[in-house]
Amino acid sequence: MSVSLGVIEIKRNKFLSAFVVLSLALCIVLTSCSNKGANQQNESSQVISSEAIQSQEVSEIISSEITIESEPESTSAVQSESKPTTSQPTSSTVSSTPAGPAPTQEKMVNGILIMGTRALELVGRNATQEKKYAEYVNKFADDLSGTAKVYSMVIPKASVIYTADSIGYKNVAKNGAASLENIKNNLTSAINVDAYTALNAHKGEEIYARTDHHWTAYGAFYAAQEFAKVANTSFDDISTYTVERRANYVGTMRKYTNGYYAIVNYPEDFIKLVPSTPYTAERYSSYFTNPQARDIFYHISDSNVSSWYLTFIGGDSNFFKIKSQSCTNGRKLFIIKDSYGNALAPFFMGSFEEIYIVDLRELSINAINFVKEQGITDVLFAMCSYSALGSSINSRINTIRTM
Repeated sequence: MSVSLGVIEIKRNKFLSAFVVLSLALCIVLTSCSNKGANQQNESSQVISSEAIQSQEVSEIISSEITIESEPESTSAVQSESKPTTSQPTSSTVSSTPAGPAPTQEKMVNGILIMGTRALELVGRNATQEKKYAEYVNKFADDLSGTAKVYSMVIPKASVIYTADSIGYKNVAKNGAASLENIKNNLTSAINVDAYTALNAHKGEEIYARTDHHWTAYGAFYAAQEFAKVANTSFDDISTYTVERRANYVGTMRKYTNGYYAIVNYPEDFIKLVPSTPYTAERYSSYFTNPQARDIFYHISDSNVSSWYLTFIGGDSNFFKIKSQSCTNGRKLFIIKDSYGNALAPFFMGSFEEIYIVDLRELSINAINFVKEQGITDVLFAMCSYSALGSSINSRINTIRTM
């Protein structure tokens, strides 16, 4: 019996030892698993943290692309150039500073086509309005037959010039040119001025703003030159003008593209061509009353960079009478225009004795009577293709003729 109890005791001790060993082994395994899990959790946290950093960097990059920064002080000072010695436009030695290599992609942003660093409003065909515009101008010319010659200069939007080089929007250039051709073909009493061909010949120059929906002083100069040729009058060479530039210009396309990076980060120069021919100028109300002596160039502050195009006669609501102090040919010009016509103001001092400039949308008097009363010899309708094809605007030609 004692032997049996001894055997049982030995077996019990062996069992306890085995249990202890098993327990220790289990603790080791559990500790190892716990540490491994903690390590995995730390590694996972590091991955998430890394992804969060990358996401933050991407957000900062995107934000930096579309953020509209305030204009730096003293970067928009006027830079005057010496007068060019040839009839070719000259480049300024001081220019705007881009953010880096210019992008080259084509992209639609908020209805605006971006080609590299150029923003373009697209324009299409409207055959009905093309004929309507020509009809209104022809009637205007008929009413002035024997009194004054009437000219039509429809200025192509920049997209009509530059989309010829586009990847996906070549039809804009094709249709725009066809639209201008149709207007020309329907002008019977009025005389066409082919601004499209004149501008396209200087496509590689600064004829349209990249960051604004208007043209530049150079574009206006070449169109004015073409008009003077058609009107058979003298015209001052570009070498007689002083070129003034203001750096870091970003125009209306800043707003139209919601501050798209390829526009706001790649500013351009705002260009002014100042005539050497002496002149005097007066600003009038829309009824051509209350004259005030005023220069044709306005200074727009650096805090309103996007509005620098208002430099030309101060905007659409100002009507001007300019008297040349050197031209004595007896001819007087009446420019009926939209905002594109504002930039034409400096270029006829050597072509006409007097130049009257009014906005089609603002004029409050009968234009036919005004032409006769002032002894005007030449009338020029100068507006962009948007205005010419817009029924609410081109119908104003008929309104000011009959009011």
